This record gives sequence, structure tokens and C-alpha cells, in this order.
Amino acid sequence: MQPKWSFIIKGEDESELHGKTYRLLIKKTINKNAFGYVRNIKHKAEIEVCLVAIKKRDAEKLKIKIQNELINAKAEGLNFGKLYKFEDDIKYENFEIVREDELTEMVWALQGAGQIFLESAKKQDIILKTLRRRDSRKEEGLLLALSYEARGILRRLSNLEEEIKILGKTKKIPLIHVYALQKALVEPPWTNRFFMRLTYDLFYSIKNLDPVFITLNKREQLRKLKSVNIILNEYYGLVDRRLRTLAFERRHK
Repeated sequence: MQPKWSFIIKGEDESELHGKTYRLLIKKTINKNAFGYVRNIKHKAEIEVCLVAIKKRDAEKLKIKIQNELINAKAEGLNFGKLYKFEDDIKYENFEIVREDELTEMVWALQGAGQIFLESAKKQDIILKTLRRRDSRKEEGLLLALSYEARGILRRLSNLEEEIKILGKTKKIPLIHVYALQKALVEPPWTNRFFMRLTYDLFYSIKNLDPVFITLNKREQLRKLKSVNIILNEYYGLVDRRLRTLAFERRHK
């Protein structure tokens, strides 16, 4: 008769313990260090591991190794029982996975697949939420830049309008930077069709002020500035409303 060392691994729920790859992981951990078997105990949240014809201290080492491997595999809520010795006439020439009837194994496999699906869905949900938060911060950052840039342009155009009224017309138009607008054209922070159209209109209306602007008379220059200001004010208001909406959504998450 072959002396055998056996211990039980208990879980919180049968459906969470069986149907996973724990038996295969235990078999790989044992490898050629011992003969014996691993099996799921039907109708119980338990796995039995049996090690054949080795000394107790070696069985303890293998048990610790199995425990560490399961912990590394993120197996939670497991309780490892004590080793106990028994003898019988069954001989094992390798380490085997003892399987139950086909129907039971199929049920366990379906339970395992369901758990994997749920875990995958949770991970996918976390990834999507992270991407949405990142995209939201990216959108908010560029919208803030657009808001500051729009306010700056409004001030410059207002000063230019005063200069025209005082001097009759301007002979030089100041350089107006539109870095954020240019960025928004290439990578729109908000996929709103009206916002994208206004971004395009504003960018090119500002760019078209120079060089033809200095050739215009006072009335034409003021009319030109007024048309740009109308688009600019509408754009600034739209960006500001979007920023308030994002801030509200962030507070109520």
C-alpha cells in the first residue's frame, strides 16, 4: 500500500471555486514532485489534493507552494486544511486531475465561463470609465484654453475698434495668436457639429483680417470687426456653457 497525504482547500461558494482553472494550476505546481491527484468535491466548495508516497515535510512544502500559486492567481477566500495521512491500494504513476461525470464538468465549465465573463466585463467597464475620465479632462483642458484665448481676442478686437474710431482707420493690425483654435481644428475636444463649424468659421475669419484689413476704410474695417465679434461672442458663450455642463457632470458622478 502507498502512504498518502491529503488536504482540503475550502472556498466560500461552490460556483466560485469549481469551474475555474485551479485543478490545472495545482497539477502544474506539483509537476513531477509527487504522484497523486486533485479533484473538485461535488456539491461542496472544496478541492481535495492527494500526494502519494512522500515524506510529510515534503508534502508540507508542496502544500505551501500550491497555496502561494493560488494566491498569486488572485484566488480569494480560500482556506487550506491540515495534512492528514491515509493508506489504500490505489496506485498512481503520475499526478492526475480526477474528473466527475460529463454533466457536472459541463456545469462547472459554464460557471467558470460566466465568472470570467463577469470579470472581463468589470475590467472593460473600468477601462471605459478611465478613458472617459481621461477624455473628459482632455476636453475640459482644451475648452478652458479656448475660453481664455477667446477672451483675449475679444479684448484685442475691442481695443482695435476704439483705435479705428479715434484715428479714422488703422494702418496696422496687431498679431492675433490662435493656438488653441488651431489645436481644436486638428483635434476637436467636443464632437458637437455646431461647435466644430463655429471653430472653423472663427479661425478663418480671424486669419482673413490680415492682410486685406489695412486696405479697407473706417466703415469697412468696423464692419469686418463686427462680423468677427459676432462669431467670437457666440463661440465664447458656447464654450462657456460646455464647461459648465462638464463641471456639473463631474460634481454629480
